[in-house]
Amino acid sequence: MQQLTTVHAGKKSRALKISKVKIKKMIKSIARDLDAEGIGEIPTAIKSFNKALRDKGVTAEVRRLASNPKVLVSTAVLSLKGGSRAIKSVMTGKSNMRFAPATMMGMIAYVEWELKCGKALDGRGGDATELECGGKGIRTEHNRDAVNTLYKRGFSGVVGGKFKEEEHNDPPNYTVFHGGGHGALFHLSQVAYYQLQYRAGVGNPIKQIEGSRWVYFYENEDGKDEQSDKDDSSKTVMNDLTAFGYNRWIDIVLEVETALGKKEQWIELKSYAGKNEDSKRHLPKSNLKEWEIAKPKVKAGSAGMHKQFSIDRAAATVGHAWRPIEGRPADFTRVDVINDPRWRFQKFAPRKKAPSNKGMGYSLDITSTKKGSVRSIFKNKLGNVTSFPEMVKTNWGNTAPVAGSYLEEASMATLLKDLIKYGFGEAADAAAEEYL
Repeated sequence: MQQLTTVHAGKKSRALKISKVKIKKMIKSIARDLDAEGIGEIPTAIKSFNKALRDKGVTAEVRRLASNPKVLVSTAVLSLKGGSRAIKSVMTGKSNMRFAPATMMGMIAYVEWELKCGKALDGRGGDATELECGGKGIRTEHNRDAVNTLYKRGFSGVVGGKFKEEEHNDPPNYTVFHGGGHGALFHLSQVAYYQLQYRAGVGNPIKQIEGSRWVYFYENEDGKDEQSDKDDSSKTVMNDLTAFGYNRWIDIVLEVETALGKKEQWIELKSYAGKNEDSKRHLPKSNLKEWEIAKPKVKAGSAGMHKQFSIDRAAATVGHAWRPIEGRPADFTRVDVINDPRWRFQKFAPRKKAPSNKGMGYSLDITSTKKGSVRSIFKNKLGNVTSFPEMVKTNWGNTAPVAGSYLEEASMATLLKDLIKYGFGEAADAAAEEYL
């Protein structure tokens, strides 16, 4: 008889007994959701889960998850990606993680199923019919590798139960996955969110996770129109024809069907905490400076966020960008981009059942239009525009007044509802502890 220890506040610990027969049934039921490596990790995962449950901070919601097969999937994945430390940080809820434990476990179980469906549909192993994939999944090795990298970034860097804050500025040398643990886990949650939307028939498929796109600033309308008709190009050609070019890493690229064919919608994700509840509307002023287009590089604590946002707006206004060809990074293929980029900021607050967890903080209130807020800065025009009037008109037009419409808050409420709909009913327990 396997025993999983449970803890009740103010009461003596007792053991939750799960029979070997029950464990065998659980393993059998999740065999389709885990590969051989994941199944092999189950004994270690159960041991780590059992140890985590001895912690006094474990909530009733987590205890009720102990015999759920989907939690066994999530625990095995956590054990593989981040070790026992990751399991403890998630299950006890004592870290500064910006998700309730039940939400995180449900999200991981769902993403793992989508990964396995994608592999089956791509002919990389597994039976899509047996998995009940419905013709959908997280496709391509690039995207599946990207998800695995998010796991590693999210959990491998956990020190003392604390997740690292996301950088406010450009990644050094445009390194992929530059965000800290908070950013990586939020990114993972939004992969789940958009995949759920697509599976429900109300959203577009994920084309690429962390996709490289080169955005060039055309000096005039003639140059832009000439390149808009070309299917391919190269760094050499574009550098000769344009004023500036930047490699932009897009967190999530969606594929949108339009009357003119398939186009891309770009999703940028941010998970930032304000200094405290009263000043949550603002990041430090130094992080929200206007970007001057004549400065290709920005120093830490400067205009990095406005630069990223301005590049996205340029691609949306021009209507296209350039994707490096796999294996030939200096050669490009043109991708068409819709004029509707989304910048999603995670909405969070200290969990109701973890009031002592001050490390979580409060999310930015991006609905604010006060001076110095994210929304007010993003409405600002680029710095030094008078030096490049024709280029600014060509690449940005008059979009500055409506720039704030691209910003939106990402609440976990929608993700919770979708997880419940698709079989993780225990996510309902997370609703009470996710929000104040």
